[in-house]
Amino acid sequence: MKTPILAQRRAPTPKSAALVPLAIAIIAAALFAALAAASAARANTPPAYAELCANGIAVPNPRANEGLLRDCATLLQSKHALAADPPLNWSANASIYDWEGVEVYELQDIPHENERTRVIWLELRERGLSGIIPRELAALEHLHRLDFAHNRLTGSIPPELAGLEHLTSFVFRHNQLTGRIPHEIGSPTYLVYVDFAYNHLTGGIPPELGNLDHMTILNLEYNQLSGHIPAELGDMQFTHHLNLEHNRLTGNIPPELAKLGNLESLNLSGNLLTGRIPPELANARFLSWIDVSANQLTGHIPPELGTLNYSHGGYGMKRLDISDNRITGHIPPELGNLSRLTYLNIGANQLTGQIPPEFANLANLIELYMGGNRFNGCIPPTLNRASIHDLERLGLSICGSGEPPAPCIACIYTENGASRRIPPHPNAQRRQATSRFHNAINISLHSLFTQKGVALCKTSQIPKSEP
Repeated sequence: MKTPILAQRRAPTPKSAALVPLAIAIIAAALFAALAAASAARANTPPAYAELCANGIAVPNPRANEGLLRDCATLLQSKHALAADPPLNWSANASIYDWEGVEVYELQDIPHENERTRVIWLELRERGLSGIIPRELAALEHLHRLDFAHNRLTGSIPPELAGLEHLTSFVFRHNQLTGRIPHEIGSPTYLVYVDFAYNHLTGGIPPELGNLDHMTILNLEYNQLSGHIPAELGDMQFTHHLNLEHNRLTGNIPPELAKLGNLESLNLSGNLLTGRIPPELANARFLSWIDVSANQLTGHIPPELGTLNYSHGGYGMKRLDISDNRITGHIPPELGNLSRLTYLNIGANQLTGQIPPEFANLANLIELYMGGNRFNGCIPPTLNRASIHDLERLGLSICGSGEPPAPCIACIYTENGASRRIPPHPNAQRRQATSRFHNAINISLHSLFTQKGVALCKTSQIPKSEP
């Protein structure tokens, strides 16, 4: 009887037994490499970066976190385009959860479990970054917040980044960016905060911004933008703050901006705008700050602005600046209804006539500038109580007393009798605006994350954000 073949096999020797775990290790390494290569292919990332992230350190359990593996590879690739001082701590030898400026969250509305843990916040403020903005960051397909403010980045804004579907905050203020604002910026569904202030951007303001139904803050101040203000901006129905100051914008102020029913502050100062101040702005009932100074506006002061004294919830016009234009005619008495005003500047225009007695209702004024016009008559006594003013320049006396205005208590007087305002802390006004922006963006982001069902992986609170 022949011996069965199985019975003829010898037991493994100790040497051959030692090769078994080695074979398993080789197979596991091959599987990890294959996984990394597949993730790299999906993210269009060089395989070398994906292999580094698949070492089990940068991304724990890479097989169960394929989405995070791709994000890790993208960030490692982008790091080479960004010079930081000191260098970023992004490395395959450290967990991505500990990388500087990177926030990882678990998204609940993703059907595939191995895709849910993703990078959605990238915030590298004041990190001495130089170089260009890496286009590779567009592979972070679930990025919600991108904030590289206060750095030295150059080059243009990549259109691929501007069109990221889930982007809510897009912040590059205080850099050295050039080129145009990409029209793709009108694509993200949930974009609420755009801040490109203090750069060297040129070209026009994309009318596609009007597609952003959730926009809360649009800040493009201190650039070199030109052309007209698009009427489509009036379609950003949830906008609270619109700041386009110190650019090279021309044409009229679009009356369509009055459709911004939630608008609180409108700053168009320091441009080349012409035409009149639209009376329709009075339809934006929550406006508390209007600054159209240092333009080439003509016509009269719209009396309709006097209706912006809405008191519910503490709203009401507090700052009105139409100075340094070519406004003519009389001061409408309706402005006396703005009892909440703390700052009023109508100086350096071509206004005539008397100061309305209704201005006696402006009891909360702190700063008042009216010089550079051709008024007659007398000054209502209430105005004389403003702590900073230029009433002496009017050459008029206080109504009912015949006495000249009291000296400005917050001014320094020179030897020849001229007065000069004591400058406030240089950041005081900016801090006040920053506080408003901070609160608005926190509320908006919290609301959006709640709507999208984002569960936080590392913390139970949404991090604070600043403009």
